[in-house]
Amino acid sequence: MNNNLKQELANIEIPIELHERSKMGVNKAKTEMEGKIKRYVRKRLVACTLAVSLIIPTGAFAYQTFLADEFQKEQQQLLWHRV
Repeated sequence: MNNNLKQELANIEIPIELHERSKMGVNKAKTEMEGKIKRYVRKRLVACTLAVSLIIPTGAFAYQTFLADEFQKEQQQLLWHRV
């Protein structure tokens, strides 16, 4: 780098509060991201709960139908053997 450019950069005064402001900015960004993560987790939880609440009754209904069909077949076999 050019020596004059280095001297010009060294002469630029940096405000004292710059470090504190950067810390405050980082903390603010962390708190904003924390809220987004919590919302993301909450959305996923709601979606999973909804999926489970639909899948379990559907499976129970399908099993009940299957079980009723089996009982009906057994009854028909018993009646067929009696006659």
